Amino acid sequence: MNNRFIKSPYLNHAVYEAYRELMAHDAHPAWYLFLEVDAKNIDINIHPTKTEIKFIDDKTIYALLHSSVKRALGKANVGPSLDFESEMSFNIEANTGNRIIEPPKVSYNPDYNPFKKQNPSYKTSDSDLEKSNKKNWETLYDGFKNNPEELIDVPLENQIEGQNEIRSESITYKTFQISGKYIVTSFNNDVVLVDQQRAHERILYEHFLGSKEQKPISTQKVLFPVHLELSTNDFVLIQNLSAEFKLLGFEIEPFGKNNIVVNGTPAELGDFNAQQMIEGVLENYKLNLLDKKMDIHDNLCRALAKNTCIKYGKNLEEAEMQMIISHLLNCTDPLYSPNGKPVMMEISREETEKFFKR
Repeated sequence: MNNRFIKSPYLNHAVYEAYRELMAHDAHPAWYLFLEVDAKNIDINIHPTKTEIKFIDDKTIYALLHSSVKRALGKANVGPSLDFESEMSFNIEANTGNRIIEPPKVSYNPDYNPFKKQNPSYKTSDSDLEKSNKKNWETLYDGFKNNPEELIDVPLENQIEGQNEIRSESITYKTFQISGKYIVTSFNNDVVLVDQQRAHERILYEHFLGSKEQKPISTQKVLFPVHLELSTNDFVLIQNLSAEFKLLGFEIEPFGKNNIVVNGTPAELGDFNAQQMIEGVLENYKLNLLDKKMDIHDNLCRALAKNTCIKYGKNLEEAEMQMIISHLLNCTDPLYSPNGKPVMMEISREETEKFFKR
């Protein structure tokens, strides 16, 4: 790099990916790379020996290196070549000085009225965090079937215990949120408080648990593979759990000593940080090992649900709260979280009237 020797597992992976399916799994290509990058776009002060550097835009370097190696292999008739002339992503028009720059156009609804229900086409855009939390929300519940039935006039807990399930596809629950933690609703004039984090954890846990008996969770390929360096124990653990991770939608492969590369994550979870997710899952999995009787798949499903469920403090929209309640009531055990903590509390009409008669 700029005539300085460097080491970079991230760039190594770009070369290995270019050689994928062109050589045996236990074989390794040899190469020399000479890269020239503007010094202002790199940081060499991250290692005492100056052999490691940090790119300001490492994803672009990765993509260009991977494409260049693929092209070189194609020219040598080793692999399929890349036609850079027809690759639209590289056809960026240069600014000649005569080009007229047009400002972006903004569409808006001239008839907007905050006191009326808005046309969905003019819906205000969400923040990145909200998009991450909402993306693919409904697909988390594809495994559940809802058959609407009429509510019967008995307490909610008795309905659940008596297997008189409340099917809620066509039922709308009036809900609101308090303290960024609880969902409040009512059933037959009784007040019900639902712990939003524990409820979502229970829903995800049962959904993930079904991946073994029903069908594996679909995988979403990541645009750029995520490289993780683990401790020796965690590396061995994730190797032993590779089949279970695959069932849950992860695509993970080893990459050198104590290193892994994440090529895909569960599609239903949206844009979660892959590194934080896997590190959190491993930590919770190890904590759950205190229960000697817990099944491996069960343990991993608990750990994944714990790390990917919505957390306290997240403000939920009406539709989200209704969806949580709807699918919670379709769970096998909606009253308790996977680790046995209560999920909901019901206050009967009789209790309320008795209190105010004092």
